[in-house]
This record gives sequence, structure tokens and C-alpha cells, in this order.
Amino acid sequence: MFGIQASATDRPASGDLTAVARESGGPPRGSAEREVIVRVEGLGKRFGGQWVLQGVDLEVRRAELFGVIGADGAGKTTLLRLLSGLLRPTCGRITLAGRETRSEDEALRGGIGYMAQQFSLYRDLTVTENLRFFADAFGVSETDRREWLPRLMAAARLADVSDRRAMHLSGGMQKKLALICALVHRPQVLLLDEPTTGVDPVSRREFWQILTDLCLGGMTVVLSTPYMEEADRCSRLAVLDRGRLLACGTPSAIRSRMPGRLFEVQLSQPDQGRLVLSRLAAVQAVERWGDALRVRTTRDASLEELSQALSAAGLEVRQIREVTPRMHEALAVLIAEAAGSPLCAAAPMPQPERTAAPAQGHGRVEKGADSAPPATGAGDGGLSHGRA
Repeated sequence: MFGIQASATDRPASGDLTAVARESGGPPRGSAEREVIVRVEGLGKRFGGQWVLQGVDLEVRRAELFGVIGADGAGKTTLLRLLSGLLRPTCGRITLAGRETRSEDEALRGGIGYMAQQFSLYRDLTVTENLRFFADAFGVSETDRREWLPRLMAAARLADVSDRRAMHLSGGMQKKLALICALVHRPQVLLLDEPTTGVDPVSRREFWQILTDLCLGGMTVVLSTPYMEEADRCSRLAVLDRGRLLACGTPSAIRSRMPGRLFEVQLSQPDQGRLVLSRLAAVQAVERWGDALRVRTTRDASLEELSQALSAAGLEVRQIREVTPRMHEALAVLIAEAAGSPLCAAAPMPQPERTAAPAQGHGRVEKGADSAPPATGAGDGGLSHGRA
């Protein structure tokens, strides 16, 4: 059950956030007690006459790092705000640790930490003053906060800037300050809405180390992210599209939903190769990534078929191999299938960070697909269309 179960005298002295999470009362990651702590059943939300979330069923286990992904407008922020109690559902129910939020919002508020997508702390207050403000809001005693707040700042590496106003912090520091403000009352469930958007790669890595430590200590983290490499670091993922849950499962199970085969081709003239391959009947899409081509084909296509077509066009093939789909590629196909077409080029899609951006004009070439999505079930590697 939610609650603070460690007193000031028996807390560990380190600033390690693994220990911070353990003090929230949850068993550490790997414990046999990985019970469902968040359950969503038939959840829907309507604004006026528009449904922005409909028929969502989810289960999140204790100490899980659970990700929510999807295109802009998919309903990710609405879902997190419903879980936090900031919005009331139009239909369905949400239970946290076995207690329904609709009737017990106030009682459960102390067990939930929420970090909004936009920086929403007081910019003219210092790091310490912001922390003390939230400690007041959550009723943290003066005795506890004297020992607790310095440990949070040390764990987030903000101790050296404790007297700096929030408006003068870097973007990464502001994100970490917002995170520890959400942790000041030691919640068991932490909800984060795109917490690393606009943060540099180094700060993002540090932020994710904090999240890993929290989950190792037994805290449950539910977050949305537009970055597909971050999605790959989650225990499980929920894929939303236009307010509906498309799939729920491990990252590998989500990627395995992409039908057909995927090849990576390296050749001396990728632009010409892209045009040659796009004419083949078995090729569904060709996308350029730096000096390589990512070629999605039907299941019956072969490596030899692609190589022969390129050689017949007088192009030198340096390497061609079958590869595993990246998360954004699988997500694009899932969303396009839900829209009723093999791949909707017009659909806004989250894009991963690229180490070598393609030159202007080297966009995706799309063709029709031939197959329906595979059925889900016991053999799908942990993927489901709802509760997992």
C-alpha cells in the first residue's frame, strides 16, 4: 500500500536514488512481489464531443519502468494526467495498489509523483526553495526535510547549485529539479510526461541513470517519450494512436510486429540504389540513413534478389544484410496498419536522433504492403493488445 515506511533514523545515509526509492515502501526490483500496482480498465476521456482516449486497458507492475509511446496527439499526456488524478475519466476506472482513484484521490495523492512535460516550477525560487515549497505542500516534516532534501539534491547533482534560481539553471538541471520535487514526498508511483525533451545527450543519460536507480530500488515509473532509443530502455511499452491502445509488450515484442523483412544496404551510390530498389515488386519502402539504405520488403523477398537488381543496374554493393527493425520503424508500421494503410507517409511520427542526417531530398519511398499484422497471443514474445 502507498505510504512512507522508513523513519529518519533508519534511512541509509548515501545519496543513491536506489536507496531513495526503497524508502517509498516498495520491494526492490527482482523481488518476487512484482504485483500489479497500476490497473486501468476501459479508460476513456472526452473533451466536449471529442474522444481523446477510449477503451484503454493496462496493467503496470511494481518496480517496472513502463513507457508510453505514440505520435503527437495519441493521448499520452491525457493518460498520464488521468493516472495522476489531475483529470477525471469520462468512463472506466483506475486503481493504484488496489484502491480506485475516482473515490480516493486525496488518500492516494501522497503515493503519486507527477512531472509535467513543461517546466512548471517557480522560476524565481532557488533549488532549495522549490524543494521546500513542495515539502510544505505534501506535509513533509521539518525533521525529515532537513535530512531528506540535501540527499535528493546530492543524488541529482544539484547540491552545488542549491542557491541558484530555477530560471538560471540549464535545461538538464531544470528537468532534474522537477524530478526531485516530484520525489520529495517519496511516492511509490512516478509519472513523467516526456521528461527529457529538449535536454542534451549527456543530461539525458544522467536522467536515465536516475530512473534506473529508482526502479532498482522498487519504485514504479511510468513515462512517455518521443525518443525511440529511450523506449528501448523500458521494461514494457504501451503504443497509443488517436486515443486507442494499439499494443502493449516488451520492446522486442513491439519490434517483432513489423511484417516482412528488413535489409540494410551499403553501396557507393545510395541515391541511385534507392530508385532501383523502389521499383521491385517485393520492396515496400526504402529509406536512406547516411550512406546506407534501409529496405523493407515482403516476407518472400531475398537478399540475392536485392543484390542482383543493384548489380544489374551497374551499382557496386559494399554490404547487404538482414537487420532487426528499429523501434521507430516498427511504430510507423503499427500506426499505419491501424489507419488502414500499409504505411501512411503523412502521419506525424517520432523520429530517433540520427548520427548522420540524410541529405535534403533523400526521403522515404513508399509502396503498398501485402500482409496483415500477425495475430498476438502466447507466441508473440510478450506482446498484447491491452492488459499485459
